Amino acid sequence: MFKFNKDKKIIFHKSDIGFVRSKNEDYSWSGTNSIMDNLLIVSDGVGSYSGSDKASQIVAKVFIKSFLSREYLSMDIKHWFEKNIQRIKSIMNEHIKTNPFHYHMATTLVLAIVIKKEAHIFWIGDSRAYLVNRKHANLITEDHNLLNHLINMKASESEIYKYGKYLSSITNSISCVNDTKQKYDYEHITLKSNSFIFLASDGFYNFYELNNLYDIISNDSNKDIISDELISNAITNGSNDNISFSYFGIVKNNL
Repeated sequence: MFKFNKDKKIIFHKSDIGFVRSKNEDYSWSGTNSIMDNLLIVSDGVGSYSGSDKASQIVAKVFIKSFLSREYLSMDIKHWFEKNIQRIKSIMNEHIKTNPFHYHMATTLVLAIVIKKEAHIFWIGDSRAYLVNRKHANLITEDHNLLNHLINMKASESEIYKYGKYLSSITNSISCVNDTKQKYDYEHITLKSNSFIFLASDGFYNFYELNNLYDIISNDSNKDIISDELISNAITNGSNDNISFSYFGIVKNNL
């Protein structure tokens, strides 16, 4: 059986309505299953669509159930992800039969499943994953938004400039409106000691200096207090959205 020699694992999550929104359309989760693998989730309901708070819950709960049953052990990890996306779309379709005003419900997703020390990171939309260590926080994901779409299409600076405030608009989300195969991105990272996988919604990462995270989250003695302080700092820095994060790290035990 795999052991973390002289290392300790730190895992936690938090989701908060924030200071401006009337309800929380985010959903975050972190957990460990019976064989000591770990799952992190942040889903951010698309606020312009009715029912998106329900969409973010559906996405998270489907993956949580599958993870706790260890279904991923019986198949390729990408197939596991795609299979659960199909389940999610089916559940959404059933939901809108009795809630037709939720037809456009949609959500982003960033998910990390950590099997031993191997982190498999999937994302759809602009919720992000970072690799955090003592020196800095490196962005793992690339936002699925109009700006990056235009950059990848090699648009000129003048073409990009004319879209102005719309550049942050997301170009990919989970919904049941589009029947085409769900697009997503994937990265694989071997997690080393004294590092964290940190997932966050835009209500947090746009309003917090993430290079300062390691010293804060590596102290697991008061995680509830620490998470409340992180949220408070994001609000102080002007966050106008729901605020969510989920993280898992391996820290050298000096004892």
